[in-house]
Amino acid sequence: MTGMIEPAPVYLGLRRTFLETRHDDIPGLGAGDAIFGAMVESVADGIVVSIAVSAAGDASFYSSNGGGGIGGIKHAPIRDLAKRCLAAARELSVQTAPVDGLPSLPSADEFCLILMTVSGLRALRLNTADKIAPDSPIVQLSRLSGAVVQALLAARPRSA
Repeated sequence: MTGMIEPAPVYLGLRRTFLETRHDDIPGLGAGDAIFGAMVESVADGIVVSIAVSAAGDASFYSSNGGGGIGGIKHAPIRDLAKRCLAAARELSVQTAPVDGLPSLPSADEFCLILMTVSGLRALRLNTADKIAPDSPIVQLSRLSGAVVQALLAARPRSA
């Protein structure tokens, strides 16, 4: 991982826990929720940022240096953003491929989408230098996942 900061154990644990979540672990999902979660990952200044959303409306973000925010399901705007983010991720499902085991972290020049499906994990990796149309589903997903992070940060309790 040239130019990358060594991931903190807490980050690796949270990432693994989310990606190993099974369909039956999320309350209220039905058979129609074949894609029940997604993780969007990219790298900034050598730090991997992972944004996780579920069909239940939960949202979290983890950074490989150990920071992040978890939980947003109790906040209606975050639940809505998480579900919209997952819907955008689902649009890209035909471009994903099955993954054996836990997907590797993205490299410094990659954007990665990991879908959690009833049949296992699927991933899409794109080079960040590739030209992407401004109205593409990838751009929409990137904007929504950024909005999830902003909403989670805004919902954090303020310290006195």
